[in-house]
Amino acid sequence: MLAHPELDYNLQYSHYNGTVRNQQAADQAQQGRAIARLAEQYGIMVFYRGQDPIDGQRAQVIKGIAASYGMGFIPGSWLGGS
Repeated sequence: MLAHPELDYNLQYSHYNGTVRNQQAADQAQQGRAIARLAEQYGIMVFYRGQDPIDGQRAQVIKGIAASYGMGFIPGSWLGGS
């Protein structure tokens, strides 16, 4: 490992107790950048059962996620049976 430190997984993706917060922050920043790149071209389309309160709540959560990343959001209520 001393000859090839780039092969040490823990140097690139450390999850030791003292470094967990820093690693998680870096992971979340990378995830945010990836989602922002996708949001430039894509949005979210969701179909849900309009009569179901849980589905309505779920659609609102997804709408919030889309808004936080600047993504387009198109909800589609399906009023059919179960």
